[in-house]
Amino acid sequence: MILHQIIENKRKEVEESKKLRPLDSFIDKITKSDNDFKNNIKRKDTSEKIKIIAEYKRASPSSGNFAEQKELKDVLKIYNKYASAVSILTDKKFFNGSLEDIKKAREYTSLPILRKDFIIDEYQIYEARSYGADVILLIVKILKDDEIKKFLGVAKSLGMQCIVEINSREEFERMKDLDVEVIGINNRNLDTLIVDKDNANRLSKIIKNELNKKNKDVVIIAESGLSSKEDIKALPDVVDAVLIGSSFMKLELDKIEDKFIELLNLSENDYKIKPKIKICGITNKEDALLAAKLGADFIGLIFYDKSKRFIDDTKAKEICDELKSKFPDLKKVGVFVDEKIEKIVEKVHLLGLDLVQLHGNESNNFIIKLRKNLAKTKIIKAIRVRNGTDLIGEIKNKIGNADYLLLDTFSNDAYGGTGKSFDWNKLIDLKKGLEDIEKSFSKKIFLSGGINSSNIAKALELSPFAIDISSGVESSQGKKDEKKLIELFANIYINNK
Repeated sequence: MILHQIIENKRKEVEESKKLRPLDSFIDKITKSDNDFKNNIKRKDTSEKIKIIAEYKRASPSSGNFAEQKELKDVLKIYNKYASAVSILTDKKFFNGSLEDIKKAREYTSLPILRKDFIIDEYQIYEARSYGADVILLIVKILKDDEIKKFLGVAKSLGMQCIVEINSREEFERMKDLDVEVIGINNRNLDTLIVDKDNANRLSKIIKNELNKKNKDVVIIAESGLSSKEDIKALPDVVDAVLIGSSFMKLELDKIEDKFIELLNLSENDYKIKPKIKICGITNKEDALLAAKLGADFIGLIFYDKSKRFIDDTKAKEICDELKSKFPDLKKVGVFVDEKIEKIVEKVHLLGLDLVQLHGNESNNFIIKLRKNLAKTKIIKAIRVRNGTDLIGEIKNKIGNADYLLLDTFSNDAYGGTGKSFDWNKLIDLKKGLEDIEKSFSKKIFLSGGINSSNIAKALELSPFAIDISSGVESSQGKKDEKKLIELFANIYINNK
């Protein structure tokens, strides 16, 4: 029986891990998780689409190896767009997994991470958190009642949450009086490995009915055997989320996104193409990596020494090298204000900048000369717009030979980053203005000016090519605020679904 073999091997594996890395060697270094898994996967109401916990797994006992050609970071780039949480299968012998995958995943996603494994010892919970996991799986079938209760307590002490997994009514009866917030219903019988897709349908209704009597608010996840939109549609409304692994991992990388669209039954109206996002005024590596991890398409580095977000070449080089290594598709933008052409060219070559943003009073002739020196580097020309002005007239003599226009709000005090926004009450006029600009000048537009999580929905309605954000996600000038960044990107995805 495969389950018996897995558990026997797991006991040996855990004992070996304890010897190689004793708990007292790392327990003091563990920090609590503040990633709210339950909230992420809970549907607000039945009209909201079901949430997906997307799994990264390399193999399974029944299917063998199937993910050798897919890099974790490439898979996560897709998962970040559609999933509400990520599951990482870490069992070594039977699933070819690794705890290192969690550590690496933490670099590329801000989504809650589940350590999917056979947890039989509290050591594994501390171990999971030390590698960056936010959630663990507790399988009722392989645990005693007192172990479930104990492991729930350990996880809670670390700020972690648990999926308590059941396969039968009997297993539900064992755990229904415990302090459980998330229940996973496995359609696969772990003894026979047979999948019964109706299992989650039947059990979820029973669970919700019983726990409603106790006024317990639980989130229900359906697991195993779900591979089509018909499978998803067949689930009752009480199911909040599905955990899907093999159906993604057996596909070629370029087909995974199509699978999400199929499973979520998305259309163009459901999931609009989001404008690209530029996070500007980056001054340190940590902020740059967080922005990249959350899904930024561009980061902006300001080389105007009068700006409080000015960055020197040493720090800029460190950031650019790190991004090139970990996020090669992310574009790095150098922001300059009335700088000499030779200085701009020097920084582009030194740092490997992908775009140059001119945010001062640069003339058409200046842009043409710069173009001759940087034939392969895209140029953004910023235009500071006064509310109520004729947008076409404002930019008519300033566009030059730039590839993109960036529209920012005018301020007498600074060149950008002021936090001053457009008059969103004139949304229709603004939208028409942007459309007129694109039509008149055939230029794609970056929209800037005081954009933050509270007004991002308004900015998205204008459908610019890209949205540029700086002060709206800061705790102080030059320092990005993690919570504000996370909230911003959450609102972007919510308003594009």
